[in-house]
Amino acid sequence: MNVFELNPDYIGAKESYINTLQDKYADGSLYLSYSSLSNFRKSPKHFLDYKMKVDEDTDSMILGQALHCLVLEPHKFNDSFASAPECDRRTKEGKAIYSQFLEESKGKTVLTNNMYQTAVEMAISVLSNEEAKKLIDGAHTKEKRIDWEAYGFKFLSFLDGDSENYVFDLKMMPDADPKKVQREILSRCLWLQGGMYLKALEEDKDYFIIAVDKKGNVSVHFLMPSLIDYGKSELRRLCEDFEDCLSTNSWLKSYEYRSHNGIYPIDKPQYNI
Repeated sequence: MNVFELNPDYIGAKESYINTLQDKYADGSLYLSYSSLSNFRKSPKHFLDYKMKVDEDTDSMILGQALHCLVLEPHKFNDSFASAPECDRRTKEGKAIYSQFLEESKGKTVLTNNMYQTAVEMAISVLSNEEAKKLIDGAHTKEKRIDWEAYGFKFLSFLDGDSENYVFDLKMMPDADPKKVQREILSRCLWLQGGMYLKALEEDKDYFIIAVDKKGNVSVHFLMPSLIDYGKSELRRLCEDFEDCLSTNSWLKSYEYRSHNGIYPIDKPQYNI
């Protein structure tokens, strides 16, 4: 049995997107972002899988969008989101209520009642945190779009908050406990995002992350300049790797792309096993 015949579209779909990717780079319409580069940092295949699924909205993504709107642009919330009514859609009356709701909510992102309540409670928690509120109130622009270029590539970034002296980013976290957030910042390469944002602004500013979890716990974090500088240097390295990947067409490679000769050697650790 030829296993490739079990899913003949698997490679074909990826190769089709690779051709689109190469065409966009050639005609200058390719834009990169923190999310795409942080996936590429894992491997070319991670980047490809992310880009091919980028239009899929998950409940977590929708909740994050609602949270950002409530905290940063509350005046836009009712025009962008709609909270679904609590009704039994198994009944005739419930179906009618929900049908009318969908008709009145065309063009808006629909939130379940539970998602809406969670987003509101998280937003209240953020705005009730003294340090977070200082950062938010002191920002002269919010949800700022920046189109910029670096190392031969075009980028699109959105800054949650920008002031004369600092930039902040509002992040949903599994747990806002400071120690756990610090691990998330490192593992999710949020220092790369900070480095990219300040590279885009071409200014040296303080960089903060406002972390909030679904239970309404909040913590505020300052990323040290040395970590931001590392993010800037990593941006350059990733752009060089991305250019290499374009020229060698290595997009189907997974973790072997970051290894030496495709293999990761493991030795005895310094401590006793």
